[in-house]
Amino acid sequence: MLLEIEDGVFSDQVADVMTVLKLLEFTMERRHDWLPEPSTAETARRYLEAKAPGLASWSEYLFTAATASAWTSTDRLSENASPPVTVTAANVADLVGDLGLPAVIIVENARNDGSLLKAVFGAYDRQLLEALEKHWLRIDHSGGGGDQPWLADEAAKRFQHVCRVMVLKDNDKRLPQQATTPAELASRAAKEPLIHIWWRHEVENYLPDAVLELSPHEHADQLLRHLRSLPTEQQGWIDMKYGLAKSPKSISDAFSPEGRRIWDSGYRKQLPKPLVPDDLTLTLDDFRALGEEVHDELLHLLDKIKRVL
Repeated sequence: MLLEIEDGVFSDQVADVMTVLKLLEFTMERRHDWLPEPSTAETARRYLEAKAPGLASWSEYLFTAATASAWTSTDRLSENASPPVTVTAANVADLVGDLGLPAVIIVENARNDGSLLKAVFGAYDRQLLEALEKHWLRIDHSGGGGDQPWLADEAAKRFQHVCRVMVLKDNDKRLPQQATTPAELASRAAKEPLIHIWWRHEVENYLPDAVLELSPHEHADQLLRHLRSLPTEQQGWIDMKYGLAKSPKSISDAFSPEGRRIWDSGYRKQLPKPLVPDDLTLTLDDFRALGEEVHDELLHLLDKIKRVL
């Protein structure tokens, strides 16, 4: 998260010096970002000289952070950038608690959905993959029994000031989705989880060819060939596991007779487990081959994840 730390934090208004040191530690290890104005950096430097004179490394770090602020000010004002979290003397203790917890993404199946998210992180933004590895970000399992809202509320209760929880939901009703606007994101209540409904039916509809080619299904080659013969929109709505029996009739009509026969029951349970094996590396081009709308959604999804990270 991008932080905006007020000068008052670096004063006797905050009784616990360790709270301030912990906050700065988050920024030094790049867990959270801080781009101070030179005057604020100087206030922080003087504070640390008085309160923690043995920590000489702070001076160089604060100079570097203030320099970075001058170069990245345009990014901070970008329309799609997440607004900074303001840290004050009054809320710093609560915020240090919140910022020290891992951000949470709640999915229906942590093993399968999580494997896809890891592959997307690796292809699009390795900093998110690093956040997972460092336990700054967590993927939680909710199952398909309707417990997601309860789990999201329970996760949100752990945060005192800023909710760092996101829920990823299958598009069970196959309703068209669109990007959440910056204004809509900004209007979200501070303690409310962020929701993302997949623009396609479910995570299996985002599997690139390199994954589907690993299926042990006896007709795997034909399933993939006929799937890719469909328009990209219908590829997004087909039920990958159960085939035409649980898919809209328009998809059946779009297939050739052979395609309808092959896709009658889909892949069933013969997809890789986890969906994206750990030893398979996917690229941005693998996902982009699914359609530009998939690429656009994944970029939007990653921006939303960064808002809670």
